[in-house]
Amino acid sequence: MPGLEGREDSIGKALDRVRRQGAGVQLLDKDVRRDEGRCTQCGACVTICPPGALWKQSDKQEVRFPPHRCIACELCAPACPPRAMEVAL
Repeated sequence: MPGLEGREDSIGKALDRVRRQGAGVQLLDKDVRRDEGRCTQCGACVTICPPGALWKQSDKQEVRFPPHRCIACELCAPACPPRAMEVAL
């Protein structure tokens, strides 16, 4: 899920509208990163990632991770055997 972009006042208005409609809004205070040097492309993280921010590119057998899709749930970190997924505060 991409982050919000735009003028600060416009973002504030959009967040207020979402809250009035009863939806929860949570700002991320953590960042999940992948240590490319430790990643073995095993795909263990792919099966546990709720938003699909981690997926295996079938033609190259490589795990892809566009950080902007990450919701920082941290489930990938303990699921990663070589501990390539890291949570930064």
